[in-house]
Amino acid sequence: SMNTVLQQDTQKFNKLIYRIKKNLVDISASLEGKQIFTTQLEEILNSILNGKVPQAWFSVSYPSLKPLSSYLDNLRKRVEFFKNWIKKGKPLDFWISGFFFTQGFLTSVLQNY
Repeated sequence: SMNTVLQQDTQKFNKLIYRIKKNLVDISASLEGKQIFTTQLEEILNSILNGKVPQAWFSVSYPSLKPLSSYLDNLRKRVEFFKNWIKKGKPLDFWISGFFFTQGFLTSVLQNY
């Protein structure tokens, strides 16, 4: 059950990272004139310029009230936690708030116990 939690959370993080990367690539292409600059891309760019997490990312993100720079730093730390879990095996300590679905993790721990 712990592997299921790991797999589900990594899939969610991959989806979030893909969304962020795609939006940034699309904004770059739009600014270069290679792509149409849509209203959604303009909203994302305005949020970034104002130091806020774009609303378009929240549909695939974990809840957060952090400004953009802190959000991205937090995301990097969460991804690093899961990378270490995959590379080095199950950690001795778990960052409970680092999970997308904390209740799923706690249920998994209970099932393993």
